[in-house]
Amino acid sequence: MMTMKATEFEFRHQPLLRFLVVGTAFLTYLFDPVDVVWRIVEHRPDARLLERLYFAFATALIGAGAALCTAAVASAPITPENSGRRPRIRPSGHIGSVLFAVGVASLAPFPGAVILLLGESLLALRLILLERSFGHDRDPRPASPTSWLRAMREESAKWGIFLMMIVFTWLLIDRVAELLAVASLVVWAALNFRSFRRRATL
Repeated sequence: MMTMKATEFEFRHQPLLRFLVVGTAFLTYLFDPVDVVWRIVEHRPDARLLERLYFAFATALIGAGAALCTAAVASAPITPENSGRRPRIRPSGHIGSVLFAVGVASLAPFPGAVILLLGESLLALRLILLERSFGHDRDPRPASPTSWLRAMREESAKWGIFLMMIVFTWLLIDRVAELLAVASLVVWAALNFRSFRRRATL
């Protein structure tokens, strides 16, 4: 019977699924070369000012999403039994992923923005329902410096995109945004390569 809860595969491979959603969303540039923000403001006399304001709001959403995700990962209890697996996190972490997706959707064409928002929202909902069914205990202790370092490493791509959006909102140069986005993903992959290998062997 079909259930709204995520599967074990979805739980273990959240980054892969999110990359597939984002990749599909931005592939819509192949048939619609205009991002959703410019589509909204292009015929306004103050188009550039409005564009910056929209992207500034999107940047704030991305920063808020990255902060919620990082805090959720930092506070996730790590035990010897789950040290090699993706930890279960608070619902606020998945809500942060949705906020992040809303901000990133501003860079996509309208069809891509819809794909990104629906895909991320559905995944977040399924993961929240799955993790609630686990009935795991919360760790009452505050996150340690080591936990925050691990969380910043795991969420480094989001913080890189946040910095990219700050620069892009100021310059509004697509090529700069593309290069900084790629650099963010490369740094994230390099920082988390060992974790990927360890989880792949479990």
